[in-house]
Amino acid sequence: PPPTATSIFSSPNDSSEITESDKLAKSRGQSNTRTGRVAASQSRGSDDDVDDVDESEAYITPASVKAGSYKPDVKYLPVTAEAAEINSKDTKSYDSSKASYRGSYEQVPVADVCANMVSSQVYEIGTSQDMYVIDGETFRADEKVLMGETVEYALDVQEIIPDEVIEEKEKRTIFKKSSLIAVIIIFICIPVSVAVGVSVSKNKDPTGFSDSVITPTLAPTGANFGNVTNYIIRSGATLPSIAGNTSSPQNEALRWMSQDNLSIQYLANNSQTLLQRYALATLYFSTNGDGWTQCGRKNFKSPCLDGSQSMWLSSDSECNWAGISCNGSEIIMISIAEPFIMDGQFPPEMGQLNTLTELSIVNQRIRGQISDSWISKMKNLVVLRLYENLLSGSLPVSIYNLPLLENLSLRDNKISGNLSSSVGELRSLTSLYLSNNSLTGSIPASISGISGLVDFYFANNNFDGTIPVGMYALLELQYIDLSMNRFSGSLPSYVQQWTKLKEIYLQDNSMTGPVPYEFSFLKLLELIDLSENDFSGTMPELICEMRQETLHELIADCGSPNPSVLCELSCCSSCK
Repeated sequence: PPPTATSIFSSPNDSSEITESDKLAKSRGQSNTRTGRVAASQSRGSDDDVDDVDESEAYITPASVKAGSYKPDVKYLPVTAEAAEINSKDTKSYDSSKASYRGSYEQVPVADVCANMVSSQVYEIGTSQDMYVIDGETFRADEKVLMGETVEYALDVQEIIPDEVIEEKEKRTIFKKSSLIAVIIIFICIPVSVAVGVSVSKNKDPTGFSDSVITPTLAPTGANFGNVTNYIIRSGATLPSIAGNTSSPQNEALRWMSQDNLSIQYLANNSQTLLQRYALATLYFSTNGDGWTQCGRKNFKSPCLDGSQSMWLSSDSECNWAGISCNGSEIIMISIAEPFIMDGQFPPEMGQLNTLTELSIVNQRIRGQISDSWISKMKNLVVLRLYENLLSGSLPVSIYNLPLLENLSLRDNKISGNLSSSVGELRSLTSLYLSNNSLTGSIPASISGISGLVDFYFANNNFDGTIPVGMYALLELQYIDLSMNRFSGSLPSYVQQWTKLKEIYLQDNSMTGPVPYEFSFLKLLELIDLSENDFSGTMPELICEMRQETLHELIADCGSPNPSVLCELSCCSSCK
Protein backbone atom coordinates (compact mmCIF):
# COMPACT_ATOMS: atom_id res chain seq x y z
CA PRO A 1 0.00 0.00 0.00
CA PRO A 2 1.18 3.55 -0.56
CA PRO A 3 2.84 5.01 2.54
CA THR A 4 0.72 7.20 4.73
CA ALA A 5 1.72 10.85 4.94
CA THR A 6 3.00 11.74 8.39
CA SER A 7 2.97 15.20 9.90
CA ILE A 8 6.27 17.03 9.57
CA PHE A 9 4.88 20.44 10.40
CA SER A 10 5.33 22.29 13.66
CA SER A 11 2.88 24.62 15.36
CA PRO A 12 2.09 28.08 13.97
CA ASN A 13 4.49 30.87 14.78
CA ASP A 14 1.74 33.10 16.09
CA SER A 15 0.93 32.21 19.68
CA SER A 16 -2.72 33.16 19.47
CA GLU A 17 -4.56 31.84 22.49
CA ILE A 18 -6.81 28.83 21.95
CA THR A 19 -10.13 29.19 23.72
CA GLU A 20 -12.22 26.49 25.30
CA SER A 21 -14.19 26.15 22.05
CA ASP A 22 -10.94 25.51 20.12
CA LYS A 23 -9.90 22.26 21.77
CA LEU A 24 -9.93 18.59 20.85
CA ALA A 25 -12.09 16.16 22.76
CA LYS A 26 -9.47 13.64 23.81
CA SER A 27 -11.76 12.07 26.38
CA ARG A 28 -13.85 10.52 23.57
CA GLY A 29 -11.09 8.35 22.15
CA GLN A 30 -7.40 7.67 22.23
CA SER A 31 -5.30 10.33 20.48
CA ASN A 32 -3.56 9.18 17.34
CA THR A 33 -0.85 11.42 15.96
CA ARG A 34 0.22 9.25 13.03
CA THR A 35 -2.54 7.71 10.92
CA GLY A 36 -5.77 8.56 12.71
CA ARG A 37 -8.90 9.60 10.88
CA VAL A 38 -11.06 12.30 12.43
CA ALA A 39 -14.82 12.06 12.24
CA ALA A 40 -16.55 15.39 12.77
CA SER A 41 -19.48 15.23 15.17
CA GLN A 42 -22.99 15.95 14.05
CA SER A 43 -23.91 17.66 17.33
CA ARG A 44 -21.87 19.81 19.63
CA GLY A 45 -20.56 17.89 22.63
CA SER A 46 -20.22 19.20 26.13
CA ASP A 47 -17.30 21.54 26.74
CA ASP A 48 -16.73 19.67 29.98
CA ASP A 49 -15.26 16.81 27.94
CA VAL A 50 -12.68 18.96 26.19
CA ASP A 51 -9.02 19.02 27.21
CA ASP A 52 -6.21 21.23 25.99
CA VAL A 53 -4.84 20.20 22.62
CA ASP A 54 -1.17 19.28 22.26
CA GLU A 55 -0.25 21.15 19.10
CA SER A 56 2.80 18.95 18.51
CA GLU A 57 0.41 16.04 17.89
CA ALA A 58 -1.03 17.48 14.69
CA TYR A 59 -1.35 15.15 11.75
CA ILE A 60 -2.28 15.51 8.11
CA THR A 61 -3.38 13.62 5.03
CA PRO A 62 -2.36 14.72 1.52
CA ALA A 63 -5.91 15.86 0.80
CA SER A 64 -5.73 18.34 3.71
CA VAL A 65 -2.92 20.44 2.31
CA LYS A 66 -3.30 23.06 -0.44
CA ALA A 67 -1.34 21.93 -3.49
CA GLY A 68 2.10 23.50 -3.62
CA SER A 69 1.58 25.63 -0.49
CA TYR A 70 3.32 23.64 2.22
CA LYS A 71 4.41 25.91 5.09
CA PRO A 72 6.75 24.43 7.70
CA ASP A 73 5.58 26.88 10.36
CA VAL A 74 1.92 25.89 10.16
CA LYS A 75 0.08 23.00 11.77
CA TYR A 76 -2.29 21.06 9.50
CA LEU A 77 -5.33 18.93 10.36
CA PRO A 78 -7.72 17.05 8.04
CA VAL A 79 -10.47 19.06 6.40
CA THR A 80 -13.73 17.16 6.65
CA ALA A 81 -16.16 16.77 3.77
CA GLU A 82 -18.82 18.57 5.84
CA ALA A 83 -16.77 21.74 5.60
CA ALA A 84 -17.10 21.89 1.81
CA GLU A 85 -19.06 25.14 1.91
CA ILE A 86 -16.25 27.08 3.59
CA ASN A 87 -14.66 29.41 1.06
CA SER A 88 -13.02 32.36 2.75
CA LYS A 89 -9.60 33.78 3.49
CA ASP A 90 -10.71 34.65 6.99
CA THR A 91 -11.32 32.45 10.03
CA LYS A 92 -14.82 30.98 9.88
CA SER A 93 -16.85 28.54 11.96
CA TYR A 94 -18.98 26.00 10.20
CA ASP A 95 -21.34 24.80 12.90
CA SER A 96 -22.93 21.84 11.08
CA SER A 97 -19.54 20.11 10.97
CA LYS A 98 -18.55 21.43 14.41
CA ALA A 99 -15.16 22.45 13.04
CA SER A 100 -13.34 25.75 12.83
CA TYR A 101 -10.60 26.49 10.30
CA ARG A 102 -8.40 29.38 9.33
CA GLY A 103 -7.31 29.80 5.74
CA SER A 104 -8.66 29.52 2.22
CA TYR A 105 -10.33 26.50 0.68
CA GLU A 106 -11.14 25.34 -2.80
CA GLN A 107 -12.31 22.27 -4.64
CA VAL A 108 -9.29 20.76 -6.44
CA PRO A 109 -9.23 17.74 -8.82
CA VAL A 110 -7.42 14.74 -7.39
CA ALA A 111 -5.12 14.61 -10.43
CA ASP A 112 -3.91 18.13 -9.64
CA VAL A 113 -3.37 17.23 -6.01
CA CYS A 114 -1.15 14.33 -7.02
CA ALA A 115 0.80 16.47 -9.46
CA ASN A 116 1.96 18.69 -6.62
CA MET A 117 2.77 16.05 -4.00
CA VAL A 118 6.26 16.00 -2.61
CA SER A 119 8.11 12.68 -2.71
CA SER A 120 7.41 11.94 0.94
CA GLN A 121 3.70 11.87 0.13
CA VAL A 122 3.80 9.09 -2.44
CA TYR A 123 0.86 8.60 -4.74
CA GLU A 124 0.16 5.91 -7.30
CA ILE A 125 -1.08 5.96 -10.85
CA GLY A 126 -3.54 3.14 -10.73
CA THR A 127 -5.48 1.40 -13.45
CA SER A 128 -6.42 2.65 -16.89
CA GLN A 129 -9.42 4.28 -15.24
CA ASP A 130 -7.03 6.88 -13.76
CA MET A 131 -7.48 6.02 -10.10
CA TYR A 132 -5.23 7.55 -7.48
CA VAL A 133 -4.36 6.25 -4.02
CA ILE A 134 -3.87 9.04 -1.50
CA ASP A 135 -3.11 8.14 2.09
CA GLY A 136 -4.71 4.72 1.64
CA GLU A 137 -7.91 6.06 0.10
CA THR A 138 -8.82 5.71 -3.60
CA PHE A 139 -10.01 8.66 -5.68
CA ARG A 140 -10.95 9.12 -9.31
CA ALA A 141 -8.76 11.47 -11.33
CA ASP A 142 -11.70 13.80 -11.98
CA GLU A 143 -12.95 13.70 -8.39
CA LYS A 144 -12.58 16.92 -6.45
CA VAL A 145 -11.36 17.12 -2.88
CA LEU A 146 -11.32 20.01 -0.46
CA MET A 147 -7.88 21.53 0.02
CA GLY A 148 -7.10 23.81 2.94
CA GLU A 149 -4.20 26.14 3.63
CA THR A 150 -2.86 27.24 7.05
CA VAL A 151 -5.33 25.10 9.00
CA GLU A 152 -4.70 25.77 12.68
CA TYR A 153 -7.20 23.81 14.71
CA ALA A 154 -10.35 21.68 14.71
CA LEU A 155 -12.89 21.40 17.49
CA ASP A 156 -15.42 19.03 19.00
CA VAL A 157 -13.94 15.76 17.77
CA GLN A 158 -16.41 12.96 18.25
CA GLU A 159 -14.01 10.09 17.67
CA ILE A 160 -10.35 9.47 16.97
CA ILE A 161 -9.84 5.94 15.75
CA PRO A 162 -7.10 4.23 17.81
CA ASP A 163 -3.85 3.05 16.25
CA GLU A 164 -4.55 -0.61 16.85
CA VAL A 165 -7.84 -0.49 14.95
CA ILE A 166 -6.21 1.17 11.94
CA GLU A 167 -3.21 -1.15 12.06
CA GLU A 168 -5.51 -4.17 12.03
CA LYS A 169 -7.32 -2.80 8.95
CA GLU A 170 -3.99 -2.14 7.26
CA LYS A 171 -2.81 -5.69 8.00
CA ARG A 172 -5.92 -7.11 6.41
CA THR A 173 -5.41 -4.89 3.36
CA ILE A 174 -1.78 -5.97 3.05
CA PHE A 175 -2.76 -9.63 3.33
CA LYS A 176 -5.36 -9.29 0.58
CA LYS A 177 -2.92 -7.53 -1.74
CA SER A 178 -0.15 -10.03 -1.00
CA SER A 179 -2.45 -12.92 -1.77
CA LEU A 180 -3.48 -11.32 -5.06
CA ILE A 181 0.16 -10.73 -6.05
CA ALA A 182 1.05 -14.34 -5.19
CA VAL A 183 -1.73 -15.65 -7.42
CA ILE A 184 -0.59 -13.42 -10.31
CA ILE A 185 3.02 -14.59 -9.91
CA ILE A 186 1.93 -18.24 -9.97
CA PHE A 187 -0.04 -17.72 -13.19
CA ILE A 188 2.96 -16.03 -14.79
CA CYS A 189 5.63 -18.47 -13.57
CA ILE A 190 3.89 -21.72 -14.56
CA PRO A 191 3.73 -21.04 -18.34
CA VAL A 192 7.24 -19.53 -18.30
CA SER A 193 8.60 -22.61 -16.51
CA VAL A 194 6.92 -24.93 -18.98
CA ALA A 195 8.31 -22.94 -21.93
CA VAL A 196 11.84 -22.99 -20.51
CA GLY A 197 11.58 -26.72 -19.79
CA VAL A 198 10.52 -27.46 -23.34
CA SER A 199 13.32 -25.30 -24.71
CA VAL A 200 15.95 -27.03 -22.55
CA SER A 201 14.69 -30.53 -23.38
CA LYS A 202 14.97 -29.79 -27.09
CA ASN A 203 18.61 -28.88 -26.75
CA LYS A 204 19.78 -31.83 -24.67
CA ASP A 205 22.28 -34.17 -26.27
CA PRO A 206 22.18 -38.01 -25.75
CA THR A 207 24.45 -37.75 -22.74
CA GLY A 208 21.83 -35.77 -20.92
CA PHE A 209 23.75 -32.52 -20.97
CA SER A 210 22.40 -29.36 -22.61
CA ASP A 211 24.68 -27.20 -24.73
CA SER A 212 22.07 -24.45 -25.05
CA VAL A 213 22.56 -21.11 -23.30
CA ILE A 214 19.57 -19.65 -21.52
CA THR A 215 19.70 -15.84 -21.83
CA PRO A 216 18.79 -14.07 -18.60
CA THR A 217 15.53 -12.13 -18.86
CA LEU A 218 15.21 -8.47 -18.03
CA ALA A 219 14.23 -7.60 -14.49
CA PRO A 220 10.56 -6.71 -14.01
CA THR A 221 9.91 -3.24 -15.40
CA GLY A 222 7.06 -2.23 -13.10
CA ALA A 223 9.37 -0.49 -10.65
CA ASN A 224 11.25 1.18 -13.51
CA PHE A 225 8.00 2.44 -15.00
CA GLY A 226 6.94 3.92 -11.67
CA ASN A 227 10.30 5.57 -11.05
CA VAL A 228 10.58 7.02 -14.55
CA THR A 229 6.98 8.22 -14.45
CA ASN A 230 7.40 9.90 -11.06
CA TYR A 231 10.55 11.66 -12.26
CA ILE A 232 8.84 12.95 -15.41
CA ILE A 233 5.75 14.12 -13.52
CA ARG A 234 7.74 15.83 -10.75
CA SER A 235 9.73 17.68 -13.42
CA GLY A 236 6.47 19.17 -14.73
CA ALA A 237 7.01 17.73 -18.22
CA THR A 238 3.67 15.85 -18.29
CA LEU A 239 0.45 15.90 -16.29
CA PRO A 240 -0.33 12.72 -14.31
CA SER A 241 -3.66 12.23 -16.09
CA ILE A 242 -1.87 12.16 -19.46
CA ALA A 243 1.00 9.98 -18.27
CA GLY A 244 -1.49 7.46 -16.85
CA ASN A 245 -3.56 7.28 -20.04
CA THR A 246 -2.43 4.02 -21.64
CA SER A 247 -3.44 5.21 -25.12
CA SER A 248 -1.41 8.44 -24.97
CA PRO A 249 1.96 8.90 -26.74
CA GLN A 250 3.38 9.98 -23.39
CA ASN A 251 2.43 6.68 -21.77
CA GLU A 252 3.93 4.77 -24.70
CA ALA A 253 7.16 6.74 -24.29
CA LEU A 254 7.26 6.02 -20.55
CA ARG A 255 6.72 2.30 -21.12
CA TRP A 256 9.52 2.23 -23.67
CA MET A 257 11.87 4.11 -21.34
CA SER A 258 11.16 1.70 -18.48
CA GLN A 259 12.77 -1.01 -20.64
CA ASP A 260 15.51 1.16 -22.12
CA ASN A 261 18.83 0.65 -20.33
CA LEU A 262 20.19 4.11 -21.15
CA SER A 263 17.04 5.77 -19.81
CA ILE A 264 17.36 3.84 -16.55
CA GLN A 265 21.00 4.89 -16.35
CA TYR A 266 20.01 8.54 -16.84
CA LEU A 267 17.43 8.12 -14.07
CA ALA A 268 19.97 6.57 -11.70
CA ASN A 269 22.28 9.53 -12.29
CA ASN A 270 19.42 12.00 -11.86
CA SER A 271 20.40 13.39 -15.27
CA GLN A 272 18.36 16.09 -16.98
CA THR A 273 19.23 14.26 -20.19
CA LEU A 274 16.37 11.90 -19.34
CA LEU A 275 13.90 14.70 -20.15
CA GLN A 276 15.21 15.28 -23.67
CA ARG A 277 15.22 11.55 -24.38
CA TYR A 278 11.63 11.43 -23.13
CA ALA A 279 10.65 14.43 -25.31
CA LEU A 280 12.06 12.74 -28.43
CA ALA A 281 10.35 9.45 -27.57
CA THR A 282 7.05 11.31 -27.13
CA LEU A 283 7.56 13.06 -30.50
CA TYR A 284 8.18 9.63 -32.05
CA PHE A 285 4.93 8.13 -30.74
CA SER A 286 2.97 11.36 -31.42
CA THR A 287 3.91 11.18 -35.11
CA ASN A 288 3.30 7.45 -35.62
CA GLY A 289 6.99 6.59 -35.45
CA ASP A 290 6.35 2.90 -35.95
CA GLY A 291 4.81 3.83 -39.32
CA TRP A 292 7.74 5.93 -40.56
CA THR A 293 9.16 4.83 -43.89
CA GLN A 294 12.67 4.87 -42.46
CA CYS A 295 14.65 5.37 -39.26
CA GLY A 296 11.85 4.06 -37.03
CA ARG A 297 12.32 1.07 -34.73
CA LYS A 298 10.21 -1.08 -37.09
CA ASN A 299 12.48 -0.28 -40.06
CA PHE A 300 15.58 -2.07 -38.79
CA LYS A 301 15.99 -3.91 -42.12
CA SER A 302 16.25 -0.65 -44.08
CA PRO A 303 19.28 1.64 -43.90
CA CYS A 304 18.65 4.80 -41.91
CA LEU A 305 19.45 7.71 -44.23
CA ASP A 306 22.99 7.03 -45.47
CA GLY A 307 23.60 4.45 -42.76
CA SER A 308 25.65 6.84 -40.64
CA GLN A 309 22.93 7.47 -38.05
CA SER A 310 20.94 5.29 -35.69
CA MET A 311 17.25 4.56 -35.74
CA TRP A 312 15.01 6.39 -33.32
CA LEU A 313 14.42 4.53 -30.04
CA SER A 314 17.63 2.58 -30.52
CA SER A 315 19.77 1.87 -27.46
CA ASP A 316 22.31 4.47 -28.63
CA SER A 317 22.46 7.97 -27.24
CA GLU A 318 19.66 10.09 -28.62
CA CYS A 319 22.39 12.34 -30.03
CA ASN A 320 23.08 9.58 -32.59
CA TRP A 321 19.48 9.21 -33.76
CA ALA A 322 18.72 10.24 -37.33
CA GLY A 323 18.39 14.01 -37.76
CA ILE A 324 19.58 14.82 -34.22
CA SER A 325 22.70 16.88 -33.45
CA CYS A 326 24.11 17.66 -30.02
CA ASN A 327 26.61 19.95 -28.38
CA GLY A 328 28.07 17.68 -25.74
CA SER A 329 25.01 15.93 -24.34
CA GLU A 330 22.52 18.73 -25.17
CA ILE A 331 20.37 18.50 -28.28
CA ILE A 332 20.81 21.64 -30.37
CA MET A 333 19.32 20.60 -33.72
CA ILE A 334 16.52 18.47 -35.14
CA SER A 335 16.70 18.45 -38.93
CA ILE A 336 14.42 16.03 -40.78
CA ALA A 337 13.88 16.71 -44.46
CA GLU A 338 13.72 13.14 -45.71
CA PRO A 339 10.27 11.60 -46.37
CA PHE A 340 9.90 9.85 -43.02
CA ILE A 341 6.14 10.44 -43.33
CA MET A 342 5.86 11.75 -39.78
CA ASP A 343 2.10 11.83 -39.25
CA GLY A 344 0.65 13.49 -36.15
CA GLN A 345 1.01 16.53 -33.91
CA PHE A 346 3.77 18.13 -31.92
CA PRO A 347 3.38 17.07 -28.26
CA PRO A 348 3.69 19.68 -25.48
CA GLU A 349 6.80 17.82 -24.27
CA MET A 350 8.66 19.55 -27.12
CA GLY A 351 9.20 22.33 -24.59
CA GLN A 352 11.74 20.11 -22.83
CA LEU A 353 14.03 20.57 -25.85
CA ASN A 354 14.78 24.14 -24.84
CA THR A 355 18.44 23.92 -25.88
CA LEU A 356 17.47 23.67 -29.56
CA THR A 357 18.92 26.26 -31.89
CA GLU A 358 17.33 24.69 -34.98
CA LEU A 359 14.04 22.86 -35.41
CA SER A 360 13.60 21.80 -39.03
CA ILE A 361 10.95 19.17 -39.77
CA VAL A 362 9.81 19.64 -43.37
CA ASN A 363 7.85 17.78 -46.01
CA GLN A 364 6.00 15.62 -43.47
CA ARG A 365 2.42 15.36 -42.24
CA ILE A 366 2.62 17.33 -38.99
CA ARG A 367 -0.86 18.54 -38.11
CA GLY A 368 -2.52 20.84 -35.62
CA GLN A 369 -1.41 24.20 -34.28
CA ILE A 370 2.00 25.35 -33.17
CA SER A 371 1.30 25.62 -29.45
CA ASP A 372 2.42 28.37 -27.10
CA SER A 373 2.89 25.65 -24.48
CA TRP A 374 6.16 24.51 -26.06
CA ILE A 375 7.29 27.17 -28.55
CA SER A 376 7.42 29.73 -25.71
CA LYS A 377 10.21 27.72 -24.05
CA MET A 378 12.51 27.62 -27.08
CA LYS A 379 14.31 30.89 -26.43
CA ASN A 380 17.50 29.65 -28.13
CA LEU A 381 15.93 28.98 -31.53
CA VAL A 382 17.74 30.52 -34.46
CA VAL A 383 16.07 28.49 -37.22
CA LEU A 384 12.42 27.34 -37.21
CA ARG A 385 11.51 25.57 -40.45
CA LEU A 386 8.27 23.59 -40.55
CA TYR A 387 7.31 24.12 -44.18
CA GLU A 388 5.36 21.66 -46.33
CA ASN A 389 3.32 20.16 -43.51
CA LEU A 390 -0.36 20.30 -42.53
CA LEU A 391 -0.13 22.85 -39.71
CA SER A 392 -3.27 24.89 -39.07
CA GLY A 393 -4.65 27.53 -36.74
CA SER A 394 -3.18 30.96 -36.12
CA LEU A 395 0.42 31.81 -35.36
CA PRO A 396 1.06 31.55 -31.59
CA VAL A 397 1.84 34.79 -29.78
CA SER A 398 5.02 33.28 -28.33
CA ILE A 399 6.55 32.90 -31.76
CA TYR A 400 7.09 36.67 -31.82
CA ASN A 401 9.07 36.45 -28.58
CA LEU A 402 11.99 34.40 -29.85
CA PRO A 403 14.83 36.94 -29.61
CA LEU A 404 17.44 34.96 -31.57
CA LEU A 405 15.23 33.76 -34.43
CA GLU A 406 16.78 34.45 -37.84
CA ASN A 407 14.92 32.09 -40.16
CA LEU A 408 11.16 31.48 -39.90
CA SER A 409 9.77 29.27 -42.66
CA LEU A 410 6.18 28.07 -42.35
CA ARG A 411 5.24 28.11 -46.03
CA ASP A 412 2.94 25.52 -47.57
CA ASN A 413 0.75 24.80 -44.57
CA LYS A 414 -2.83 25.72 -43.61
CA ILE A 415 -2.07 28.53 -41.17
CA SER A 416 -4.78 31.19 -40.87
CA GLY A 417 -5.51 34.41 -39.02
CA ASN A 418 -3.77 37.78 -39.06
CA LEU A 419 -0.11 38.65 -38.82
CA SER A 420 0.28 40.28 -35.41
CA SER A 421 1.85 43.71 -35.00
CA SER A 422 4.27 41.93 -32.64
CA VAL A 423 6.05 40.64 -35.73
CA GLY A 424 8.24 43.74 -35.46
CA GLU A 425 9.75 42.26 -32.29
CA LEU A 426 11.60 39.64 -34.34
CA ARG A 427 14.55 41.97 -34.72
CA SER A 428 17.07 39.21 -35.51
CA LEU A 429 15.00 37.85 -38.40
CA THR A 430 16.56 37.78 -41.86
CA SER A 431 14.23 35.34 -43.67
CA LEU A 432 10.44 35.18 -43.40
CA TYR A 433 8.59 32.57 -45.49
CA LEU A 434 4.79 32.45 -45.06
CA SER A 435 3.68 31.74 -48.64
CA ASN A 436 0.86 29.32 -49.49
CA ASN A 437 -1.19 29.58 -46.33
CA SER A 438 -4.55 31.20 -45.49
CA LEU A 439 -3.34 34.34 -43.71
CA THR A 440 -5.56 37.42 -43.86
CA GLY A 441 -5.52 41.12 -43.04
CA SER A 442 -2.86 43.69 -43.84
CA ILE A 443 0.87 43.72 -43.33
CA PRO A 444 1.44 45.56 -40.02
CA ALA A 445 3.38 48.83 -40.15
CA SER A 446 5.57 47.40 -37.37
CA ILE A 447 7.24 45.23 -40.01
CA SER A 448 9.74 48.10 -40.23
CA GLY A 449 11.22 46.84 -36.94
CA ILE A 450 12.82 43.87 -38.72
CA SER A 451 15.58 46.02 -40.16
CA GLY A 452 17.78 43.10 -41.24
CA LEU A 453 15.11 41.30 -43.29
CA VAL A 454 16.50 39.92 -46.58
CA ASP A 455 13.87 37.39 -47.77
CA PHE A 456 10.19 38.32 -47.64
CA TYR A 457 7.80 35.69 -49.08
CA PHE A 458 4.05 36.19 -48.49
CA ALA A 459 2.66 34.79 -51.78
CA ASN A 460 -0.70 33.05 -52.17
CA ASN A 461 -2.48 34.17 -49.02
CA ASN A 462 -5.43 36.50 -48.47
CA PHE A 463 -3.55 39.64 -47.43
CA ASP A 464 -5.14 42.95 -48.44
CA GLY A 465 -4.65 46.70 -48.10
CA THR A 466 -1.68 48.65 -49.34
CA ILE A 467 2.00 47.94 -48.88
CA PRO A 468 2.83 49.75 -45.61
CA VAL A 469 5.24 52.66 -45.80
CA GLY A 470 7.37 51.00 -43.11
CA MET A 471 8.20 48.21 -45.52
CA TYR A 472 10.16 50.60 -47.71
CA ALA A 473 12.47 51.16 -44.75
CA LEU A 474 13.71 47.56 -44.95
CA LEU A 475 16.93 48.42 -46.72
CA GLU A 476 18.40 44.89 -46.69
CA LEU A 477 15.60 43.34 -48.75
CA GLN A 478 16.76 41.25 -51.70
CA TYR A 479 13.70 39.12 -52.46
CA ILE A 480 10.03 40.19 -52.18
CA ASP A 481 7.08 38.00 -53.13
CA LEU A 482 3.62 39.43 -52.49
CA SER A 483 1.95 37.71 -55.44
CA MET A 484 -1.52 36.14 -55.42
CA ASN A 485 -3.03 38.26 -52.67
CA ARG A 486 -5.47 41.20 -52.60
CA PHE A 487 -3.08 44.12 -52.28
CA SER A 488 -4.28 47.43 -53.72
CA GLY A 489 -2.98 50.96 -54.15
CA SER A 490 0.00 52.21 -56.13
CA LEU A 491 3.75 51.82 -55.86
CA PRO A 492 5.37 55.00 -54.52
CA SER A 493 8.77 56.42 -55.36
CA TYR A 494 10.03 54.88 -52.10
CA VAL A 495 10.89 51.72 -54.03
CA GLN A 496 14.23 53.37 -54.82
CA GLN A 497 15.27 52.70 -51.21
CA TRP A 498 15.45 48.96 -51.86
CA THR A 499 18.93 49.30 -53.28
CA LYS A 500 19.81 45.64 -52.64
CA LEU A 501 16.67 44.26 -54.25
CA LYS A 502 17.17 41.44 -56.80
CA GLU A 503 13.67 40.07 -57.38
CA ILE A 504 10.14 41.41 -56.77
CA TYR A 505 6.92 39.50 -57.49
CA LEU A 506 3.66 41.49 -57.36
CA GLN A 507 1.53 39.58 -59.88
CA ASP A 508 -2.12 38.68 -59.35
CA ASN A 509 -3.17 41.54 -57.06
CA SER A 510 -5.29 44.67 -57.53
CA MET A 511 -2.58 47.32 -57.67
CA THR A 512 -3.05 50.46 -59.72
CA GLY A 513 -1.23 53.52 -61.03
CA PRO A 514 1.86 53.94 -63.22
CA VAL A 515 4.98 51.80 -62.97
CA PRO A 516 7.44 53.95 -60.98
CA TYR A 517 10.58 54.80 -62.96
CA GLU A 518 12.49 54.71 -59.62
CA PHE A 519 12.91 50.98 -60.22
CA SER A 520 15.71 52.06 -62.57
CA PHE A 521 17.78 53.12 -59.55
CA LEU A 522 18.01 49.53 -58.37
CA LYS A 523 21.17 48.37 -60.11
CA LEU A 524 21.00 44.77 -58.72
CA LEU A 525 17.46 44.13 -59.90
CA GLU A 526 17.11 40.95 -61.97
CA LEU A 527 13.34 40.31 -62.10
CA ILE A 528 10.13 42.37 -61.92
CA ASP A 529 6.69 40.76 -62.30
CA LEU A 530 3.82 43.27 -62.35
CA SER A 531 1.32 41.17 -64.34
CA GLU A 532 -2.35 40.55 -63.55
CA ASN A 533 -2.84 43.90 -61.84
CA ASP A 534 -4.36 47.21 -62.88
CA PHE A 535 -1.17 49.16 -63.54
CA SER A 536 -1.46 51.68 -66.38
CA GLY A 537 0.62 53.94 -68.62
CA THR A 538 3.84 53.24 -70.45
CA MET A 539 6.77 51.24 -69.14
CA PRO A 540 9.43 53.87 -68.26
CA GLU A 541 12.30 53.96 -70.76
CA LEU A 542 14.86 53.96 -67.95
CA ILE A 543 13.54 50.58 -66.83
CA CYS A 544 13.71 49.26 -70.39
CA GLU A 545 17.36 50.27 -70.57
CA MET A 546 18.03 47.99 -67.56
CA ARG A 547 17.14 45.05 -69.79
CA GLN A 548 20.54 45.46 -71.39
CA GLU A 549 22.23 45.12 -68.00
CA THR A 550 21.05 43.14 -64.97
CA LEU A 551 17.26 43.02 -65.50
CA HIS A 552 16.71 39.61 -67.10
CA GLU A 553 12.92 39.40 -66.73
CA LEU A 554 10.33 42.17 -66.94
CA ILE A 555 6.73 40.91 -66.97
CA ALA A 556 3.69 43.19 -67.32
CA ASP A 557 0.09 43.34 -68.66
CA CYS A 558 1.20 44.44 -72.09
CA GLY A 559 -0.48 41.77 -74.21
CA SER A 560 -3.08 42.51 -76.89
CA PRO A 561 -5.77 43.34 -77.61
CA ASN A 562 -6.15 45.82 -74.74
CA PRO A 563 -2.85 46.17 -72.90
CA SER A 564 -3.06 48.18 -69.70
CA VAL A 565 0.68 48.84 -69.81
CA LEU A 566 2.39 49.83 -73.05
CA CYS A 567 5.68 48.00 -73.36
CA GLU A 568 7.71 47.27 -76.48
CA LEU A 569 8.78 43.71 -77.19
CA SER A 570 12.40 44.73 -76.80
CA CYS A 571 11.62 45.95 -73.30
CA CYS A 572 9.25 43.47 -71.64
CA SER A 573 10.40 39.85 -71.66
CA SER A 574 6.81 38.62 -71.28
CA CYS A 575 3.42 40.25 -71.80
CA LYS A 576 0.18 38.91 -70.30
